Amino acid sequence: MNRKSRMFHLDRDLPIETWNPVVGCKHGCYGNGCWASLLARRMSHLERYREGFQTPKLVREELTRRFPRNSIVFVTSMGDLWGVWVPDEWIEKVLLATRNSPDTTFFFETKNPARYRDFLDLLPETAILSSTIETNRGYMLSAAPSVEERARAMESLPWPRKHISLEPIVDFDEDILLSWLERIRPIIVSVGYDNYGNGLPEPPLEKTLRLIQDLRSFTRVELKTMREAWGVDNKPLGKEE
Repeated sequence: MNRKSRMFHLDRDLPIETWNPVVGCKHGCYGNGCWASLLARRMSHLERYREGFQTPKLVREELTRRFPRNSIVFVTSMGDLWGVWVPDEWIEKVLLATRNSPDTTFFFETKNPARYRDFLDLLPETAILSSTIETNRGYMLSAAPSVEERARAMESLPWPRKHISLEPIVDFDEDILLSWLERIRPIIVSVGYDNYGNGLPEPPLEKTLRLIQDLRSFTRVELKTMREAWGVDNKPLGKEE
């Protein structure tokens, strides 16, 4: 079983686009080994990435874009729109720009989901709000809020359409992680292993498949890259706090 999709597929019948009115991120995930950081380095010849991925930027020309009806748009796939470093004004400009495409489903993802609450009145009603929660354990994988903080924020978020990304999945405690997700009540969970050789402390495939089976009892599951965990000789980046 090996599906190496890099992009989510929330609805197979709808086209998916990406939209990057804000780029850049300061979380430093996986030693700056996340896919967006790696891609930004390859595109450093472009003005928006010239100062580096860790220098967030508002890309004003993107604010006038319009999208097809009945499509899904991943907003700020090349950064974190909701990071603590992003000015409120930038977020407000992006959310106001979504009104140019009223029949589009906008997908937002962040590792700082507590900030969603500050903008609930501006978010499109059909938006899907997501957070990445790689594990329930305290591995130090980034400078983002802890996975426990993210889970609490998503659980308390008063929004009907929530998504959780367990990608890249990191070793976890089955009962605890499952209980977090049950309380969050996402409409879909994406699960997948690291695609970029970051040497993360991964769970055995059999354990992940058990989790997927349990998840399917209460939500949809999207399978991303499924493979055996890295060998024991690989040194993991994360250490538990």
